[in-house]
Amino acid sequence: MNRPEVVDLNQWILRTTQLAQSQICSNGVLLDLKLSSKSPRVLANPAELTAALLNLLNNAIEAVSSVGTPGKIQITSAVIRDHVLVSVMDDAPATSSAPREGLRLSRNIIREIGGDVWMSTDEAQGTTFTIDLPSAPLN
Repeated sequence: MNRPEVVDLNQWILRTTQLAQSQICSNGVLLDLKLSSKSPRVLANPAELTAALLNLLNNAIEAVSSVGTPGKIQITSAVIRDHVLVSVMDDAPATSSAPREGLRLSRNIIREIGGDVWMSTDEAQGTTFTIDLPSAPLN
């Protein structure tokens, strides 16, 4: 098992979205990244973080592509006091038939490192998955 390390979440998001780039392009999805200028850092296993985000991103891609029209996914990062928030938002209607099973697996991974994940939906606006992690201590 890999030991936790300080991970720059913005770099981690960029690497993870590169892994999904062919799926994003082949499904006609527009990806919009709005990353914090504060360089959010967390203590975690990078491979586990990648699995959690990739799972949520794949769910968003499936939801957007199931609608049959071009769609958008936005990923944001923010530092709020001693927490880091990462959101994966898609514009697929909440009534879309795409599975939303990524939440359970991602939640298990994120909870193991002391954070949480939740999902919110809006019929007209789409679905947002939010990852909340404690910030890494500054040394």
